[in-house]
Amino acid sequence: MMELTPSIDSNQGQVILDVNSRVTLQDLVRVARGFATVSAEHGVVEKIEKARQVVDHFINESAPPIYGLTTGLGSLKKVRVSNELLLDYNQAVIMDHAVAVGPEAPLDVVRGTMFARLAALATGGSGVTPETFLGLLALLNSGVIPVVRMLGSVGEADLAPLADIGTVLIGKGEAWYKGTRMQGDLALSKAGIERLTLQPKDGLILVGANSFSAAVAGIALWDIQRDAQWSEVAATLSWAAFRANSSTLNVDIIRQRGPEAVNVGQRLLAMLHETKYQPQSIQDPLSFRCIPQVHGALAGAIARTETAVLAELTHSLDNPMVDVSANHLFSNGNFDPTEMVLHCDSLRNALYRIIVMLERRAGKLLSSHFSGLPTGLTSAEGYSGLDILPYTLISLTGEATRLAQVAAVQSGMAAEGIDDIGSSAAQSAINLRKLESIWRTMIAIEMVVAVRALQLADVKPGPFIQQIKDTLEAVIDGKETPAEKVRAIEHFIQSNDCFQVGHLQ
Repeated sequence: MMELTPSIDSNQGQVILDVNSRVTLQDLVRVARGFATVSAEHGVVEKIEKARQVVDHFINESAPPIYGLTTGLGSLKKVRVSNELLLDYNQAVIMDHAVAVGPEAPLDVVRGTMFARLAALATGGSGVTPETFLGLLALLNSGVIPVVRMLGSVGEADLAPLADIGTVLIGKGEAWYKGTRMQGDLALSKAGIERLTLQPKDGLILVGANSFSAAVAGIALWDIQRDAQWSEVAATLSWAAFRANSSTLNVDIIRQRGPEAVNVGQRLLAMLHETKYQPQSIQDPLSFRCIPQVHGALAGAIARTETAVLAELTHSLDNPMVDVSANHLFSNGNFDPTEMVLHCDSLRNALYRIIVMLERRAGKLLSSHFSGLPTGLTSAEGYSGLDILPYTLISLTGEATRLAQVAAVQSGMAAEGIDDIGSSAAQSAINLRKLESIWRTMIAIEMVVAVRALQLADVKPGPFIQQIKDTLEAVIDGKETPAEKVRAIEHFIQSNDCFQVGHLQ
């Protein structure tokens, strides 16, 4: 079983779902990693009940057929399901869609997925029964974590991974409870939860969303926002150690590249405040000179991706969707998350550019020709020092190259050709999470290199640089190999706010 990533404290209190507010990435992470409980205000349940009344109106033999309510799914959309079989049919929907394979999803992803589905259901457009909504809510709050497999979604609703959660709700499948893996019915029993008897449409509602993809992307995005700050710190340490020319941080000039680039330039200047050195060149390599512009582009990509991810978390995108005012259910294609996929793809591309710049900067610091410091940043003749770290950076950059590629639209056909495209949302989000992990490791490597370079360079650090340098030196104190130092710093940056460490407002 994969462990939760320790980026937010546990015991994060309570997240409240209500009809007037929208959840945030922080809410998602508080529930996913901090085990915050979730509650729904009475207005949410009332809204769900009203939508369900619309659904119930169409569960009779004389009403026109409604997809997924009184008919089969996919290629079976023309098959009318008799009223006496509807309950059995909805249990079968869950079991038949439980086709996910591959490695188990991390626990934070599973909890995040359940929360994402609840947040969307709370908007009232799905027509879910209150009992199923409250059953999923109880499952999340109980600490029961279904075993969910990572592979199987093509991105037109995460049918397969969401079905893994649904199997536990009906007393099937497998789950973790208090650190022990067990059958779903036993987990429910130990947690004091009644297994659900799904009502008409409940089966489709539980699987018919992109909650898995949105949770993976949202949690990765939270980590990326933290990493972006530390990456700027690492770049600033490298800047000082390289004795780069600060004339390129003129914010009046950078302003032509927009407010995000200006903000980065201003933060670099603030971090470099009172740092004294003699610039070694009138014009530095691009990996130094273009930090504000490229990191500014990353900031813009992060903001746009957050908007797209939150749209998946906070809207009812079910098909068919309930319109209470019209007293009807409407077939639609809102479950297609192409907008989120495009932004995740763009963000991975932006991250890749940051990664390439990072690899180049570290390489320049380790090269005497560029930095003027001993090759490998060694302090004794004949020792390699950190000269082998570029091998690791090159290897990681190669893996990042693969992960940065655009998620291809699925070209296969399912449901006898009815489901003939797929957005690849899950693949795009999973690759974003993987790329974030690689980037975090590379930030730690740049810090190891930059701290060592600062120890050798003719630089008088200002207060922020000195504080960060002292802190990182303490983190790696006693670590013998470069890899041990990298792991120590990586763990540190996962758990700390960079500006609080360096006392920068």
